[in-house]
Amino acid sequence: MSDDRTSDAAARAKGSVKEAIGKLIGDAKS
Repeated sequence: MSDDRTSDAAARAKGSVKEAIGKLIGDAKS
Protein backbone atom coordinates (compact mmCIF):
# COMPACT_ATOMS: atom_id res chain seq x y z
CA MET A 1 0.00 0.00 0.00
CA SER A 2 2.76 2.44 0.88
CA ASP A 3 4.51 1.58 -2.39
CA ASP A 4 1.41 2.57 -4.37
CA ARG A 5 1.15 5.83 -2.49
CA THR A 6 4.85 6.57 -3.03
CA SER A 7 4.73 5.83 -6.76
CA ASP A 8 1.55 7.90 -7.06
CA ALA A 9 3.22 10.86 -5.36
CA ALA A 10 6.31 10.40 -7.53
CA ALA A 11 4.21 10.33 -10.69
CA ARG A 12 2.39 13.47 -9.57
CA ALA A 13 5.67 15.24 -8.78
CA LYS A 14 7.06 14.17 -12.16
CA GLY A 15 4.00 15.65 -13.87
CA SER A 16 4.44 18.94 -12.01
CA VAL A 17 8.11 19.11 -12.97
CA LYS A 18 7.28 18.30 -16.59
CA GLU A 19 4.65 21.03 -16.59
CA ALA A 20 7.04 23.57 -15.09
CA ILE A 21 9.76 22.70 -17.60
CA GLY A 22 7.28 22.93 -20.45
CA LYS A 23 6.21 26.35 -19.19
CA LEU A 24 9.83 27.53 -19.00
CA ILE A 25 10.54 26.26 -22.53
CA GLY A 26 7.36 27.89 -23.81
CA ASP A 27 8.30 31.20 -22.19
CA ALA A 28 11.82 31.01 -23.60
CA LYS A 29 10.51 30.30 -27.12
CA SER A 30 7.99 33.15 -27.16
